[in-house]
Amino acid sequence: MLKISKNKLSNTRSGAFANKEAPHALLLHLTAISHYEDQKAEEKVLRHLGGLKHLLDNQKENDVIMKRHMKL
Repeated sequence: MLKISKNKLSNTRSGAFANKEAPHALLLHLTAISHYEDQKAEEKVLRHLGGLKHLLDNQKENDVIMKRHMKL
């Protein structure tokens, strides 16, 4: 699932983000989550998932990510 999301996130031409930093920040979170999944570090995965949700909520509230692209 994360690999698919990372591939979609890499293609930012769709106008889903207001700036280039937004997808980069999301990609960093997804990379960390993927790493901890591979390491079977469940607590760290959960912690980073919480951080990812917070980041997405913040980006949505500040119109950095377009609401129509939010599919959680």
